[in-house]
Amino acid sequence: MSPHVGSPARYRAEDRTLFVFVPLVLLFLIMQFSLSHFHLHPAGALAVLCAAMGASPMIAMILNIGLYLAEEKDEFQKSLFVQSILWGLGVTACVATSWLALGMFIHVPHMNFVLGEFLFLAGMIISGAVTRWRYK
Repeated sequence: MSPHVGSPARYRAEDRTLFVFVPLVLLFLIMQFSLSHFHLHPAGALAVLCAAMGASPMIAMILNIGLYLAEEKDEFQKSLFVQSILWGLGVTACVATSWLALGMFIHVPHMNFVLGEFLFLAGMIISGAVTRWRYK
């Protein structure tokens, strides 16, 4: 097996993910648990703050992806990464559309947007691994 050679842009993107994205997700999960555990229903500025906190992990990930694509010099690596992003979006769109259509015919609970973020990241990671394996 050949050694994995990464680019400096990839290492910086991984560092940004670890130091920005992971704490944001943890803070969001703490906020989500505390709101549901104590049955709080925020209003006004607190509701806006909670909504911003919920959207911040995905916004941070989109910024991280944009910075990585701007810094990456290898066009092949960019292409593989963009393919994995498209597959992640495709998985998310298919599941969300199916869930919505299912909701029209039978009573199903609303999809939590955290599930959408998870589907995107899971689809992106799995398709990235499959794409890299395909080109070995």
